[in-house]
Amino acid sequence: MCSELHHCLNTLSLSQGKLEAQSKLRSAQSNLAQLQDSLEEEQEAKSALQKQLAAAKSDANMWRAKYEGEAIQRIEELEEAK
Repeated sequence: MCSELHHCLNTLSLSQGKLEAQSKLRSAQSNLAQLQDSLEEEQEAKSALQKQLAAAKSDANMWRAKYEGEAIQRIEELEEAK
């Protein structure tokens, strides 16, 4: 009888431990899914910002080249006028 009771207590303890482990696993899986969603959103935002940065750099280079060309032309005109 004592042996059966001890066996039942061990089985109950193992079952409770298994349930607790399953609960922790489900919680960890849920956290992982949330983190993966957040990571995907952050990667999309980063990609969009990188595209905006590339476009801004391209515009800046275009305007710099335009104004540098105009400045060089104006300097040459002023030196010719001397």
